[in-house]
Amino acid sequence: MDSIKEKVKNYLQNNMVKEAYEELSQCLHDEIAKLKDDVEYCIIAASVFMENGEYDKAFDLITIGLLRDHKNYELYLMLGEYYARINPEQALICFYHALYYCENSEDRNLIIEYIENEVSVGAEIRPVSFVIVSCDQSEQLKRCLNSIFDTVPKEVSEIIVVDNGSTDETRQWIGECSGITCVLNEENIGYTKAANKGIKMSNEGNDVLLLDADSFLIDNSFFYQMLGMYSDKRIGIVGAITNEFISDQKMPSGSDDLDEAIKAALTVNAPMRSSLEKISYVSDFAMLIKREVIDDIGVLNEKYLRGYLEDKDFCIRAHKAGYEVMLPFNVYIFKTMDRMEIYGISDEIIEEYKLIFKDEWGFNGEYSGRARNELLSFIEEDYNTPIRVLELGCAMGNTLNRIRRLWPNARVCGVEYDREVAEVGKTMLDIVQGDVETMDIPYQEGQFDYIICADVLEHLRDPQKTIERFMPYLKQNGHFIVSLPNIRNRTVIELLLIDGRFDYGDDGILDRTHLRFFTKDTAIEMLRRSGLEVEKIDRNYNNASEPAEFVEKISREFDVKDKDELRVFQYYFLCKRVI
Repeated sequence: MDSIKEKVKNYLQNNMVKEAYEELSQCLHDEIAKLKDDVEYCIIAASVFMENGEYDKAFDLITIGLLRDHKNYELYLMLGEYYARINPEQALICFYHALYYCENSEDRNLIIEYIENEVSVGAEIRPVSFVIVSCDQSEQLKRCLNSIFDTVPKEVSEIIVVDNGSTDETRQWIGECSGITCVLNEENIGYTKAANKGIKMSNEGNDVLLLDADSFLIDNSFFYQMLGMYSDKRIGIVGAITNEFISDQKMPSGSDDLDEAIKAALTVNAPMRSSLEKISYVSDFAMLIKREVIDDIGVLNEKYLRGYLEDKDFCIRAHKAGYEVMLPFNVYIFKTMDRMEIYGISDEIIEEYKLIFKDEWGFNGEYSGRARNELLSFIEEDYNTPIRVLELGCAMGNTLNRIRRLWPNARVCGVEYDREVAEVGKTMLDIVQGDVETMDIPYQEGQFDYIICADVLEHLRDPQKTIERFMPYLKQNGHFIVSLPNIRNRTVIELLLIDGRFDYGDDGILDRTHLRFFTKDTAIEMLRRSGLEVEKIDRNYNNASEPAEFVEKISREFDVKDKDELRVFQYYFLCKRVI
């Protein structure tokens, strides 16, 4: 008895496309396991669905095939055909990538025809200048350069290395490398000034990819970063996911063995729906910048000479100029060193640069750089559900942008107290500036499925009244998602009992801007008085170690029933409306 694959092939050989489509449509779900192990089957099945206008299924089958064989040129050709309907530039990138992997002369001629066809309708891809700053990183730089040579077509790239006064063997070999423009600084002039030197030397028609010398590409990193850049004309900057050092962009590889880590990361570099997330800033360890952005706002700000906060400053300037900054979740680029160590960025320099940033923009440069994934786990709706979400104290909106990526049909709004922060957030989202305790609320009653209060209620004069103010704008079956610090944490109790201290700080449980303090029980009581029923509680230990001796001792002395509460840094509450 013929397999489904053989039946479909026979139908296609006899030009019976309709029959092939009907056969596959009936049993596609049951064939998934076979498709995952058979690239040829994926190509056949994707072509059938593409021919019958079911482009999303074709996209999924292309993805399955590329996860099996990430160098299959036929699949990139089909991916180009998928994009050709909606985005000629993305199609052209795919066709170039298919040509890059194709070694069959007959098929290469066919791919060139596809390329010429897209060019004839006006599709155009700008070459990219890689700008790499090195400083005593000879071996890392070699790996970085080899990763470009091995994964990026020569005809679409320029490589500029700016060596910052290296004293290792870098200068002995870098000048002999063909295909590289090399600048040898006699001394370390700082990361930012060196990077600007490279940018200014780049071809004026090229986009620029800033890449740290200790970083390296893997197969298809550059390809998917380019796809991200050309997905929308408003995009000006595209970053990358990495393994270490960049906390807001970190996706651990899951292995200490580099070969295994690369193997895992290759599954990240794959076609993905909703791969791009708007974000306030991305790190310039691997930052692809549209040439138009540089022409409009200039280069990096050399006030941040050593390479700290210059990327955040650059991204804010881009936002203000009307460009979008994107983090793609299907672009993985490895990083092996911390720039703080390379350029000797001390705590004193960090504080100095923070002051420069605050003077320039009016807020802390590290303010709200992170989406609150730990709170989003409370949202259990399906991917396609058109949820409506309001966040109070949304900062620049990174959590709301994460929601928009994970739930593409979501509609999100935010309120932010800090005027300067809100101004940046408004470039990305529907954010209003206001004091949640006194503002006129500009929303319709019953509008939202979720209202998020992430680390905001403790800053208010009357948290309960604020919840009550916004309660009418929550649907009857809607939820508040709340996070609150735990004043019962052992670090606070220890300071009080042993040292007699209650010292406020710039952040943490005793943040100097906190006006109200809660334990788990008093938080639950306040939420209940507000008209909410707590359905679920999660705990954040802030990377605390196992219970300290102090916790054990005080638990015995005072018969503490749940000593774990002494270790909790922060509580997360999912609360259902009951009034």
